[in-house]
Amino acid sequence: MCDYCGCRQSEPFAELSREHSALASLGSELRGALRDGSEERARDLLCRIVEILGSHVRKEERGLFTRVVDENDIYEGIVEDLIGEHADLAHTIEHIAEADAGWAEAAVGLLEALDEHIFKEEWDLFPAALGILGFEDLEAIARVHAEEGTAMEDAAT
Repeated sequence: MCDYCGCRQSEPFAELSREHSALASLGSELRGALRDGSEERARDLLCRIVEILGSHVRKEERGLFTRVVDENDIYEGIVEDLIGEHADLAHTIEHIAEADAGWAEAAVGLLEALDEHIFKEEWDLFPAALGILGFEDLEAIARVHAEEGTAMEDAAT
């Protein structure tokens, strides 16, 4: 995750970054479980990723994304693309949940897409958002985070 812009000094960004880190770590563990042939462990890790991702996506879409576009509509296209990627991730998760055969390959595809998505948020959106959001925006985002909660405690490895 990035540390160059200072966004992690602001709690809403810091929380999202901690979740990104947890998702990346769980993704690495999931890849390892798949390589080791530990299907039960891999499925458990995938469930934990999905759990964290659910509240994480809601926080981004209801909080950060909304405020960024409200402050400067130049970011509307970027935010729409990220929301589209959230939908793609959800679609892939549904596919994995319904699949008996091929679920592991789909899970690896999910992790690759998630890694790319996190990179865009950490290196593109977060620094830009830090530059345009004010104190009231950050407070509003923090309220959304409090409403949505986090699955992090439940998903510790």
